[in-house]
Amino acid sequence: MSRLPGSAALALILLLGSQGTLHAADAASALPAAPSATAAGDPPDDGYPPDYLRARDLPSHAPAFTDYAVPVYQGKLAAPDVRTHPRSRLFRTMIRQGAKAGPNFAGHYTLVFWGCGTNCLGLAIVDAISGQVFHPENLQAVDNLNVAFEDFDFLPPADSFAMVKYRPDSRLLLVIGGINEDERLRGISYFVWNGKALQRSLFVPRPLNLERES
Repeated sequence: MSRLPGSAALALILLLGSQGTLHAADAASALPAAPSATAAGDPPDDGYPPDYLRARDLPSHAPAFTDYAVPVYQGKLAAPDVRTHPRSRLFRTMIRQGAKAGPNFAGHYTLVFWGCGTNCLGLAIVDAISGQVFHPENLQAVDNLNVAFEDFDFLPPADSFAMVKYRPDSRLLLVIGGINEDERLRGISYFVWNGKALQRSLFVPRPLNLERES
């Protein structure tokens, strides 16, 4: 029986810039058949309650990272503008430190993360060329409550407590878990970066079992 993942202490900044090879759309073919519950409402045989997000929840018709391929910037890194936006001023230290890692998303952007509470991460997107810092209204924080982390390690970057999946050479971004502390947004969300904003292209809702959580 697989163990339930415990509450991990989140680092102040998680820089998740490693590359992977499998696409979100490949999940269905890459995974073994999922175990079934023994009875309605019973936990599956592997020990995870039914409301845990699993790799089997990834839709077979999901977009692939290669659908939004872009070249990766290799030039000099601009200093991030941490004065213009109020959130940039508030999290300026984390943004400055995180931006030093260089592009890890959408060609010339750097995703920077910081802790915002239990199982929660805030984030920003830094343009490595211009230094502009973006704080998308539709993705200011993510949570990983009731997510089977190891199920998603085949998606880049692996071992991501943020459960945000992305590649340096793609404009596609995948979020597994909750968004902006809004119960209606919990599930699996696919976003495409257009250079100014994240546009959600696909959403698979997976609400929490609130009775069990209470």
